[in-house]
Amino acid sequence: MLPSRSLPRPSLSVLLLLLLAGCGGGSSSAPLPPRLTAVAGASADVVQQVDTAYARIEAEPAKVENRLALAAIYEAANQTDLALETYEQIAGMSSEEARVWYHIGRLRAAAQDAEGALAALAEAEKRQGGYPPLFWRRGLLELEREDLEAAERSFRRAAELAPQDPSGPTGLAEVALRRDDVASALKILEELHARLPAERTIGNRLRDALRRAGRGEEAEALVVPETGPRLVYRNDPWMAELSRLRPLALPEILKVAEARLRAADPQGALQVLGPALEKDPGDVSLITRATDAFVQMKQYDAALGMLEPAIQHDPENFRLLYCRGVVLHYKSQAVGDRRLLEEAERMLAKGVELAPAAGDGRLALARVQADLGRLEEALASVGRAIELGQRNPLSVMLRGRVLLNMRRLDEAIATFTEARRDWPEEVAPIAYLAAALTESGRFPEARATLEEVVARQPDHPMIERIRQRMAVLEASGEGNVAPPGGEVPGEGQGDR
Repeated sequence: MLPSRSLPRPSLSVLLLLLLAGCGGGSSSAPLPPRLTAVAGASADVVQQVDTAYARIEAEPAKVENRLALAAIYEAANQTDLALETYEQIAGMSSEEARVWYHIGRLRAAAQDAEGALAALAEAEKRQGGYPPLFWRRGLLELEREDLEAAERSFRRAAELAPQDPSGPTGLAEVALRRDDVASALKILEELHARLPAERTIGNRLRDALRRAGRGEEAEALVVPETGPRLVYRNDPWMAELSRLRPLALPEILKVAEARLRAADPQGALQVLGPALEKDPGDVSLITRATDAFVQMKQYDAALGMLEPAIQHDPENFRLLYCRGVVLHYKSQAVGDRRLLEEAERMLAKGVELAPAAGDGRLALARVQADLGRLEEALASVGRAIELGQRNPLSVMLRGRVLLNMRRLDEAIATFTEARRDWPEEVAPIAYLAAALTESGRFPEARATLEEVVARQPDHPMIERIRQRMAVLEASGEGNVAPPGGEVPGEGQGDR
């Protein structure tokens, strides 16, 4: 079962696994799995989850998913021994379950039982030989044993089965580094880092390779995220299944991450999200929250690096397309690149086509269209977003700004007045109302409104611009005349 390099006498774990693998169709008695109790020191929530899962097992003892759910709960509670015992019991009942052997291999590897892990993964491969993460995990174990030829075969097989996933190529780069073939490793790692700048593992290994190649200055200049998930196999359905089966854990993680994002603590959010992403790198809710964290940190390339592999795997997922469009919009504002804006528009337009009732997608598209100067389209998009339930300060202010730059000044004044009334804590509606009144030549009202802005927020960036614009219009004796370049002094069309 094991390659010839293993010990002459199999370990106890390997013998037990061989026994399980030979159990044929499984046991008809379907014994109950190990049960965690409060005496074991577990929290009340975990015990309740175990009790619920156990009740389902007692009701349908032969259903594999019920037992997998219990093992998932044990893993989440760091009760690894109980999880492993549960998986091995499932294997004894239903030995043809490749996914169960895979999970046994994972946990055996985590317990530093390389022989047992390799034996379990070999059993999984017999039953489903086209599952890419299996070969990646096997390659990692073979690396630990310094069997570079076997590791290279495993990583290459993973890369062949899933060419878009970075895990197999990263393993091949590691093999090259251990052989002192730095040039081959650099070729792989530089390509991966250009595509996935958010991956800490790739960035750190590239930095090491650059140093070994004598390119120290480049190594020190390399930007590598300090937090966030380490490299894991992105598309691992068997791991994703465990996340779905495990109750409460994911919502709790997201709740904590969102609270930290609201508190402007993106590093803290990534610390919570990182371990969860390692277990389920394909979960869209985790990916999008991590993207939000990178955006808060203004690490737009890292945010895009999180999204792009997920979009390659699921190219018609509205939420992923929406997030990528929003990140591209932010990046375009940061670097002043219209091409990024146009790409953002394409991405958001595709998302809106896939999910026409998603108001947030329409609003994001309107912001981009406004920044592109496509005002009629932006007005239609923001209007539809409001109809779909996205009436908020952002959408109403965007509508007003678009109307203002379309020189539909009475409508703009009405819109900013509405926003001022409905969100009295916001200063922006007052500032833009002052700008609209100025453009209409209603200078006394504009001046009084602007003084209110000064009283509320003396350093507001629009104050001086409006004063200068008012002076120009008063000196000319004209109102409702478009400024040079067409855009009214303000903060631009899209929300900054």
